[in-house]
Amino acid sequence: MLETLQNSCMWFFGVVIIWFIYFLPTLIALKKVHDNKASIFICNFFLGWTFLGWIVALMWACIGSVEEIKNNIKVYKKLFK
Repeated sequence: MLETLQNSCMWFFGVVIIWFIYFLPTLIALKKVHDNKASIFICNFFLGWTFLGWIVALMWACIGSVEEIKNNIKVYKKLFK
């Protein structure tokens, strides 16, 4: 009985970890308040299983919006003048 409970717990935590890794791009987009978080979720949900789709969603989530990139460039130019 105890062994069955331990196996069930290990299986449950394994599934939770796999789902966390699978939806990591979506979680990053939500944390960054990304402009395209819904699109990233759709890409992650439907194409994440292909690994290439997961990599695309991860890169998309990590790259900021165009406005954020432009603001960062302005800041870096001011810092290094």
